[in-house]
Formats: sequence, C-alpha cells, structure tokens
Amino acid sequence: MSSDDSTGAKQSPPQREKVWWGLAYYVRKDFGRWVFRPRWGLVSLLSCSLLVLAYLSLVGGTYWLNKYYRDFENTSLRDMFYYVIPQSVTLPWLGYFNILPSFLDEKVIEAKLSHREKIGNKLFEDPRNIYDLRNAAHLAPKNLQAQFTIARLFLNPDYGLNRINDGVDILDRALPYVVEAPDAHVWLQQYAHLCFLVDQDKRIIATAEQWLDDGRLSPMARITLATSYAEALFLRGDMKKSLALIERYNLNTTLPGFLLNIMIMWESGEQKQTIAMLSSYIERLEKSDPDKTKEREQMLYALARFYWEQGRHDEAAATLDRIAVMLPSDYKPRIYMLPLLAGEANKERRSKIANGILRDFGTKESAMLFLGSYASEQGDYELQKNIYRLAGENRFSSLPNFRLLIIETLLSAGRGEETLDQIKELFIQKPGWLRRNPRIQEQFEALRMLAYFATKQDDLGIITFDKILADNRMSVPMMVSVARRLSKLDHPNEAKSMLVNAYTKNHYHPGVLLELVKIDLQSESTITLSEHLSRLLESRRPPRQVLENAYTHLISDRFLFTPNRDKLLDTMENMLRTRVLGKSETPSPW
Repeated sequence: MSSDDSTGAKQSPPQREKVWWGLAYYVRKDFGRWVFRPRWGLVSLLSCSLLVLAYLSLVGGTYWLNKYYRDFENTSLRDMFYYVIPQSVTLPWLGYFNILPSFLDEKVIEAKLSHREKIGNKLFEDPRNIYDLRNAAHLAPKNLQAQFTIARLFLNPDYGLNRINDGVDILDRALPYVVEAPDAHVWLQQYAHLCFLVDQDKRIIATAEQWLDDGRLSPMARITLATSYAEALFLRGDMKKSLALIERYNLNTTLPGFLLNIMIMWESGEQKQTIAMLSSYIERLEKSDPDKTKEREQMLYALARFYWEQGRHDEAAATLDRIAVMLPSDYKPRIYMLPLLAGEANKERRSKIANGILRDFGTKESAMLFLGSYASEQGDYELQKNIYRLAGENRFSSLPNFRLLIIETLLSAGRGEETLDQIKELFIQKPGWLRRNPRIQEQFEALRMLAYFATKQDDLGIITFDKILADNRMSVPMMVSVARRLSKLDHPNEAKSMLVNAYTKNHYHPGVLLELVKIDLQSESTITLSEHLSRLLESRRPPRQVLENAYTHLISDRFLFTPNRDKLLDTMENMLRTRVLGKSETPSPW
C-alpha cells in the first residue's frame, strides 16, 4: 500500500513550472488552472544589473568615441558619467518633463557644457572650414580666441562675408567672459577695433555703459574701455561728453587719451592753441625721453594732419620728414609725403622721394603695394611700371594685385583702351590668377566695366555691370568706390544701383548713406530720402555741408510729403546747432 502511494506521488503532475529563464513561473491552481507568476525580486535585481551594465557601457563607449576616435584628448571620464544621463523626456500630448532632481541636473548641465567646450576647443585648433570655426565659437563660449576669430571673419570687408550683425552679436556674447579674463584690456581693445571697423559706434557706447563700472574689470581694462567709449562719442560729435569722460577717468595720462583730447580741442575750433600745445609737447618729449619713439610718431602724425587740414602742405611734409628721419626703416611717412607735394613745381622732389622708396624698400612687398596705391590714384604709369617690375623680380606672393594696380593706373590716367587691352591680355595669359582668387577677378571685372563706360562702350559696360551685381561678392567699401567713379563717368543710374546693393549689405556704412542721400536730394526721391537720411543722422559726424544742403532741401515745399519730415528737420537743426560735425567729405590721408 505504501509503495503504491509513493509511486503515485512521484508520477503526480507538477504544481509549478519555470519560464523565462527562471524570471517567472506558472502555478497550478484548482481544477488544473495554470496562473502566471513573475519573480519580482529576481526581475528587479536583473533589471538593475542590466541598467547599470548599459549605463557603464554607454559611459565607456562615449568616452572611447570622444577620446580615441575623435581625438579629444582632454575628454574626462568623470564628465562622461554625467554627460550620458538624459535630462528630460517629451511625452506625446503631455509635453516636456524634467526627470532629474535639481542637484543632479546641475551636475549633468555642467558636464555637458564642459564637454561641449572641449569639442569647440578641438574644432578651433584644427578647423577644416569656416563652419568648424563657427561651431567652435558656439560650443566654446569661454574660448575668446575662437569668438574673436570667427567675428573677424564675419566683419572684415576683405573676406567679403558681410555678416556684420552676426559678427557683432558674437562679440557681445563673449563680453561676460572678456570682463573676467586676466588680459581683458587686450580683448576689449580688439572688440573696439572690430566695432569701429564696421561703424558700430553705438555698440561700443552701449557696452561701455553696461560694463564700465563693473567691479570685475581691472584698472587697465577700465581705461581701455573708457578710451574706446570717449572715442566713440567723439566720432559721433558729442565732444562735451567725450571730454567729461577723459577727465573722469584721467585718460590724459595715456597716449590715446591725450591724442583724443588734442583732437577734441582741434575740432572745437581751438586750432592755433592745439598746434602750439602739441608742438611744445613733442619738443619736450624729444629732449626728456628720446627713446619714446612710438609716442612721438603718433603725435607727429597728428601734427601733420592738422597742418594738412589747414592747407599748410609744406609744413605737413616737413613733419612727415621728421618721422622718416626718426624711423628710417618705416616707408609710410615717405609715401604720405608724396600727395602733399603736388604740382609741377614739386615734380622733381616727388620723383626723388619715389626713387628713394624703390631703392630702399623695393624688396618689401607691403611697401610696394602701398606705393602702388599712391601711383594708381595719381595715374602715374611710369612709377607703377617700376613697381611691377620689382614685384616680378622679387617674386612677390601677391603679384596679381600688382597687375591690378597697373590696370587701375591706366584707368586713372584716362587710357581706357589700354586698360581693356591689358585686361584682355590678362584673361588670356593668366586665367589661373582669376580662378584662384575670386576677389581679384571681381576687381578686374569692375575695372573692365569702368573702362567700357570710359570708352563709351555702354552696352558692354552694362552687361559687365549686371554680372557684377548678380555675383554679389564685392565688398561694401569697394562698391562705394566704384559707385563714385560711375558718377564721375556720368552714369548716375548704375551708381545708384551699386549703392543700393551696398546698402542691403550694410545699412550703417557712412559712405553708402552719404552718397545715397546726395542722390535722393538730387532726384527728389522723398520716400528713400527719409530712410537714408535718418540712418545718416545716426552715423558718425556727417559732414556739415551735406546736412546743411539736406536741411535746405527738406524745408522746401518740394519735400513737403517726405515721411518723418518734421522729425528729420528737428534732428538736423539740433545737430547743426549743438554737435561738432565733419568739415569735409575728404578723409585724412593718414
């Protein structure tokens, strides 16, 4: 009986059966019904183990990917533990949820920003193109070199990108880090230089008002920012405020502050006192501290400019000659002397100075380019030929620029047919020069267009003109120069089209605004006059003669329906009465 019972027990159906590798089981209930039962403890343990393993694998994989595959040598394993943690989830119909507690969220954000900065620094060290530089600036906001490099590319007209707002915005975003930098004065100086380059004086004023009294600024950085602020105010004609700033921060003790104070005296009408004061200071400096050549050089340049503005060209040339004697290795003062010695009476002296420059600096590329610019403005073809010969003998890297100066000189000398022949010869003999440098090609096209108009081949000139506008690669300063030449060649419509195109690239360029206002007044275009004149009034010290002319026109009945007429008249009347405006449209030669 007992054996039968034991046999029956062994053969009875099982009451429990494992599934899913032991993570769950089935239990037989009454009437043979099976019920599923997870083993929650084991499931939880295994889930946690897999989650930890996946997390560690993700950390290790991300660390290996960045450190060894992407060559980010500064990748931190500690940062990777936080970097891979998601901060939030987005659920359908429910939206965005932050899933981390605040203390952990801060750690994750810190790790992500730290790693992004390392990526940005790596991109900046070895950029493949401009997009890498832009991404480097975006990812590494504390890397001031990256910020200023991409801003320089956006703002410098020589690169032709014309992204002024983007460039200045990058500089503004870098300011909180600039203020805390140990060499903040260097970065603030670069900031001011780039803003002045694209006529963003208002940005400098706003920046100074925001940061000038910040306690984190070093004394040297505060002096640098205050000097830029005072200069921006001076350029906008607000002499009283600029002078008050010089006195408040004692800027007279620095060379830039002293020169700015001298300029304010000059522009305020104290010209005789200014020259006497500056001459006396230079003489004292020569006797007491002759080693301060840099200070004396800048003061002598300022004195030469004052003489030039008074029409005392002989004294201006003598002052430049003092600089040349003091700095015999500097070619600039000798070249600056040449346009001061105008006229047939000074021809022999000009020739002697030019030959001396060719002899002493003929192997220096920058000197020959500078002298070539003078020769092209004067239409001095013989001098330009000698410069080009030296450029070829010395195998200068920018030989296409010297060929460009040859062609420009012919055009300035009124030799239009020879200009076209030279351009045609260049396109046949040296096409590689143009393919390698689109900017050079654009300048050659502009000269060809001007030569067509100069030789009365208007149909070909208009075709070339349309092509230049369609390519849209020309820098704004060059467009202004070309537009002025078109006006001289009696092609006002093309000049206006060129200026309008330049205006779309830079709404604040004073040269563009000045020329457009003159065209609007001449053509009595009331709608565009309102826009262009209002922007001109916001720019640097517009010439008094232009404002007086605009005021006279705008007050007449012909301009009665000009938009914002009353506001423009009030602004001009106030500026003419209270601000020190520019005396002439002709800029200083130095």
